Amino acid sequence: MSPKREPAAIETVDSLRRRVEELERWFKRQDRQIRFLERERQKLSALVNHTDAGFLVFDAALSVLWLNNVCREWFGRGADVSSGRAATCNDLLCGSPQVCRECPAAAALATATVSHREMRSDLGEAARYIYATAMPIKSPDNCVDECILMLQDITNLEVLRRSQEALLRAKEAAESASRSKSEFLANMSHEVRTPMTGILCMSTHLLGTSISSEQQECLSIIQTAGESLLTIINDILDFSRIEAGRLSIESAPFELVATVDEVVTLVAEKAEEKGLELIVRYAPDLPCRIVGDAGRIRQALMNLVGNAIKFTEKGYVFISVEKSGGDGAKAQLRFAVEDTGIGIPADMLSSVFEKFTQADGSITRRYGGTGLGLSISKQLVELMQGEISVSSTVNAGSTFSFVLPLALAHPAMPQPPAMSPQPPAIPAGMRILVVHAHDKGREVLAEQIASWKARVHAAATGSDAIAALRSAHDAGEAFSLVIIASDVLDPAPEALAGSIRTDPLLKSTALVLWTTRGRLGDPERLKSAGFDAYLVRPARPSQLLDVLAAHCAVERIASHS
Repeated sequence: MSPKREPAAIETVDSLRRRVEELERWFKRQDRQIRFLERERQKLSALVNHTDAGFLVFDAALSVLWLNNVCREWFGRGADVSSGRAATCNDLLCGSPQVCRECPAAAALATATVSHREMRSDLGEAARYIYATAMPIKSPDNCVDECILMLQDITNLEVLRRSQEALLRAKEAAESASRSKSEFLANMSHEVRTPMTGILCMSTHLLGTSISSEQQECLSIIQTAGESLLTIINDILDFSRIEAGRLSIESAPFELVATVDEVVTLVAEKAEEKGLELIVRYAPDLPCRIVGDAGRIRQALMNLVGNAIKFTEKGYVFISVEKSGGDGAKAQLRFAVEDTGIGIPADMLSSVFEKFTQADGSITRRYGGTGLGLSISKQLVELMQGEISVSSTVNAGSTFSFVLPLALAHPAMPQPPAMSPQPPAIPAGMRILVVHAHDKGREVLAEQIASWKARVHAAATGSDAIAALRSAHDAGEAFSLVIIASDVLDPAPEALAGSIRTDPLLKSTALVLWTTRGRLGDPERLKSAGFDAYLVRPARPSQLLDVLAAHCAVERIASHS
């Protein structure tokens, strides 16, 4: 007899209603999640289909499950898995029937780690350089059964990299060729310069012999052309030695003023031929002797001064040497060359120190030269651990300057007798009048004399000088000495000297003519005009001091007689 079954519980209408409502809520939640997932899928699809990178999904057998539009364009319609053909990773990227050992997708599936590889793909419409990144995807049971491969096209970067490598190889080849050229020129220095020097020596010798005026003119042309050619040769050879790394900087004690004066002596005649005022300022606090390469300092300064004279048609060239810093062992010395020449356009200032460079082609045609002088000066200054700079205004002039850190020569170091500085031999407070038409020349001369504790007054014209002399005499502070520059007017130097000598109140005043070699004339005539002495400018401070000391010595002798 079968057991008696309990009758099934009959759900009430209310309970059924509640269950239906729960099911409706569950379906609504599922619908929202489905719509959310669909929206996220659309976002992801838009992202991967509208990016520059290619994306593929592979299964564990490296067959393509999905690929984005970029990959479809790269690999062609044959890679479209929707057509029923399951392309493999090696089919798409390598064109190989077997999986290559470097396959990033295979590595990601095998190791469950992200894998990278830079590769070239020759499939599709064009060869591409690709950076591939494979990322493993795990199934719910934590097994890696798929992977995503991201492909970035680096073809342009690869071309750029190869171009850069080619440029680097070309640069190295060019530098090697340049070094070889520089070494060749540096080695032939003696062979080139010796014959040229011989030609100049013989032409100089012939100019001193009895020859016709026509022969003398021809020899003068040879001499001028030869000197210009030798200058160019020297520039090229010096530049070649610098580039070849064969130019060394020496270090030895030398007298600073004497070194600068050598440059001044060499350029003074050329400046005078062009009617330029050559002004030299030695700052009163300059050290007497320093340690460095006097020859290279002289060469750098010579290039700057030579350029200033070359590119200046009227006005002046001003050379200034001063101390811009330092301590008891070293000094920062600043060498500056200022001119009133053609100037340099602002857009050319940054390139004036480059080799074979001048402001423009017309400059080269008009003034000549190799365009190496400034480049050589820059490299010499830098080899001496210094800095060079330029400032300029078109049609107003330029200022080139360089600063060098130089050690001071030890005071106990022996000095050549001819260069030993003499202590000032003029009394403190000595009254001196400087008459000079040029503002800067007048200022520099007055500064130098004032550094010796003399009392200096300056005048620009002869009439101003007469007025200053008479005023000083009336005040009981007569001038002991007057320095008159040869460019003074109203009246001119000789007339001014005559006026002073014929004035009973002024006739005992000593007169010194500050002249150029071209205006010197006959010394006896200057003496008869009333001048006690003369100096050819630009003169070294020691030469000026000697003249002042000699006058003081004469006065002392006269007072004791």
